Amino acid sequence: MYDVMFQNRIVGKASVKKQGLYYHIISSCEPQFEGIHRLIMSDRINDIDLGILVPENNCFYLSKRIPLKKFNSTNFEFRIISRDETRELIPVVSGMEFPCLEKVTAARFKITNGQPILMIDQSQVQQDSDPNPKSQNR
Repeated sequence: MYDVMFQNRIVGKASVKKQGLYYHIISSCEPQFEGIHRLIMSDRINDIDLGILVPENNCFYLSKRIPLKKFNSTNFEFRIISRDETRELIPVVSGMEFPCLEKVTAARFKITNGQPILMIDQSQVQQDSDPNPKSQNR
């Protein structure tokens, strides 16, 4: 069993069981926070977003299967983060070019410390299915 951390406190437990080519992760956490939160599993090299914790029987629960190949070690850590922490923050600089911006299908702006930040949900970035970009087609 592993501790699940939220704001430097232990709020739950997670179990990791190897099942064939996958890890089966089950986590249960105390309902000490409000809003939408995600569970992150780390092997201290890679962070894997396991998904949104779901309220169930007076706790937050998540069950997920992840391929073994996603991890480099078995030194796992678990933490809970808010929905906004899962987005990549990119500073907006006047005149800056974004060569891959046409691949973004969902983004929003957020003001942080008076600075506009473009928030991109990486799961909403289109992947190239054709090795030749559309701009090069005749």
